[in-house]
Amino acid sequence: MREAPALSSNCIALSGTAYSLPEIRFSPAGIPISRFLLEHRSEQEEVKLKRAVFCRVLIIACGDELAAILKSVQVGTPLKVIGFLNRAVSRKHTYQLVIHAKSIDMLPS
Repeated sequence: MREAPALSSNCIALSGTAYSLPEIRFSPAGIPISRFLLEHRSEQEEVKLKRAVFCRVLIIACGDELAAILKSVQVGTPLKVIGFLNRAVSRKHTYQLVIHAKSIDMLPS
């Protein structure tokens, strides 16, 4: 019997602007954990038609390297985030997709 392939592909790249200031807290192990909203606006092609795209996505960034980058981020700062999707549970016990950042780059204004 052949084994089914692992479904482990999970990578996303999204550019936009910081919609909120990063909030930084620390895990019990002392690891900085930052959270902020990234706003994305673009025009994408779908079935040969242009479609306006708009979303705000919660970004979670862990570690010293990403925390150092986020210290200088202001609302409106253009960013490119590369990471993976996961779910977060809200206070109302509903699920929301979030991006866990592996890298964050500041883009030219």
